[in-house]
Amino acid sequence: MAKKSGRAVSKGKSKTLASKKAATKPKAKTSKKATSKSVKVQPQTIRTGVPRRLKPPKRKFWQLPKPVKHPVKLPNVWRLTKTAAETLWLHKRLFIGITLVYGVLNLILVKGLASSTDVGGLKSQLSQAFHGHFGSLASGLSIFVVLVGSAGNGSSQTAGAYQLFLALVTSLAIIWALRQVLAGVA
Repeated sequence: MAKKSGRAVSKGKSKTLASKKAATKPKAKTSKKATSKSVKVQPQTIRTGVPRRLKPPKRKFWQLPKPVKHPVKLPNVWRLTKTAAETLWLHKRLFIGITLVYGVLNLILVKGLASSTDVGGLKSQLSQAFHGHFGSLASGLSIFVVLVGSAGNGSSQTAGAYQLFLALVTSLAIIWALRQVLAGVA
């Protein structure tokens, strides 16, 4: 080893991290009272670029973590149902109106009242079965029920798109109405 300005440099060997540290730091002065034996210091190797891993806390496998105390006690399902029903009941005109508009638009745009049934033949058969004032009322009501029941059987391909659009707009209208009602806006 050759010495250059008080630093030890090895020839032909690459410097280790310990020798670099030793080369940059001056040696500590030893007191005169120290023994003549020299103490060898092991070079410390420092791993760079490797993250230090923390040890997991020692916990027994049968112990569960402590439960978290919530700052607010949440209401149970019956109380939530009761408040939702009260909100709907207090503003029933609004929500019935939204439902009726949805029903009428669904009937007109999606299902349609066009039917492939023969209404004239059905009316003549029912008028023969029922007689008098009650007969005409019963036949009219029966024909209406048949028309409403068979509505949507001959729907077109765009009926699905109309139904999706109506469901989306109606759900947004209900959400907006609930937000306005809960905010107290008339």
